[in-house]
Amino acid sequence: MRKLAELDLPKLGKSQKEYENITIKSDEEYEDCVFQDGTITGEQVERVYFRRVRFINVTFEVDAFYQLELLDVVFENCNLSNTEMIGAIIHRAAFRRTKLVGTNFSDCTCIGVSFDDCQANYSAFNYASLKRVLFQETSLIAVEMMDMKWEKLALEKCRLDGLNTHHTSLNGLDLHNCIFEQFAFTPELLKGVIISPVHSSAIVSQLGVHIKDM
Repeated sequence: MRKLAELDLPKLGKSQKEYENITIKSDEEYEDCVFQDGTITGEQVERVYFRRVRFINVTFEVDAFYQLELLDVVFENCNLSNTEMIGAIIHRAAFRRTKLVGTNFSDCTCIGVSFDDCQANYSAFNYASLKRVLFQETSLIAVEMMDMKWEKLALEKCRLDGLNTHHTSLNGLDLHNCIFEQFAFTPELLKGVIISPVHSSAIVSQLGVHIKDM
C-alpha cells in the first residue's frame, strides 16, 4: 500500500465552524471548517475557495464549479457524482470512500492528491495535470484520461476496464496490480508501461497482434 509523502498530506487546522445544509454562491471562501451530514447546493458557482476544510458524509448538488480552489481538504464518504470541476486547482487533498461517478476533473491541476476506495467510474481527467497523485483501490471503469500530463502517478489495485488514455504517455506508469481486460491507448505512447503477464493479451490484441496456441 502506497501513501503520499508527508509533505503532500492535507494539513487541517482546528475547525471553528460546522455546517450541514448550505447553498454556495460565487466568490465565497471557507476556511477551518467542517461540513457534515448535509447537502451542498448551488448552480454555476465561480471562484469558490476551500482551505483546511473537511467534508464528511456530504452530498454535492452543485451544477458546476468554475475556478474552484481546494487546499488542504478532505472528503470522506461524500457524493460528488456528476459534478463539474473543470479547471479546478486541487492541492493536498484526499478523497476517501467517495462517489465520483461522472465527475469532470478535466483541465484540473492536482498536486499531492489521493483517491482511496472511491467509485470514480465515467469520470474525466482530460487535459489535466497530475503530480504526486495516488489512486488506490478505486474503480476507474470507463474513465477518460486523454491528453493528460502526469508526474509520479500511482495506481494501486484499481479497476481500469474501458479506461481511455489516448494521447497520454504511459511511459513508467505501473499497472501491474490493476484489473482490466482492455483499455484505449495511443500505440506510440505505450512504450515503458508496466503490466503483469495476465494483461499481455489485452495489450497485444489492440496492437493487431494475434496469439496462437502451439
